[in-house]
Amino acid sequence: MSVRTLISIVAMVFACILVYSFSSSFTETEESEIIAVSEKIERGKYIVETFGCAHCHTPKKMTDRGPVIDESRWLMGHPADAQIPSISNSTILSSGWTYSNMDHTAHVGPWGISFGANITSDVTGIGAWSLEHFKKSIKQGKHKGLENGRPVMPPMPWTDYVHMSDKDVESLYLYLKSTKPIRNIVPAYTPIDKIQ
Repeated sequence: MSVRTLISIVAMVFACILVYSFSSSFTETEESEIIAVSEKIERGKYIVETFGCAHCHTPKKMTDRGPVIDESRWLMGHPADAQIPSISNSTILSSGWTYSNMDHTAHVGPWGISFGANITSDVTGIGAWSLEHFKKSIKQGKHKGLENGRPVMPPMPWTDYVHMSDKDVESLYLYLKSTKPIRNIVPAYTPIDKIQ
């Protein structure tokens, strides 16, 4: 075997070792990033379940024990095809009460009629939102996280969420972005002065 051939073989072996070492460390780094994201998603799921997000953002099924969450429509918001009863502005303002539908996805009060938003990963939900939009909506009460957007309406308790850490907001966002996308265009908020 010539010296030149021996040098070529040694160089190839060295190159293979170098490539293998690089790819191994890259895989370990990539693996730790996947684990970190997975842990954040689990944390986000925990937040959704303990904060009761599904109460207003998921339609219900009526049972002999009352309404229960319809898992097949998880976090899709107020159904686009749901009937909205006739409500008078004067009844709302004079009664001193607020109301919600059986699903608890539509709410009526002195602010008007508000609807639980679609917060699935679909584009009709938060699928096109950036983390910054989500933070602005959750912590500043801006509709769709838009700087000049209208305020988020009751009963969304965003004034409580201002105390959430940025880490928890990110975990919540990552979990919602991992949910099954459900196409559902929720009705627009109706201000009190637009109710007959």
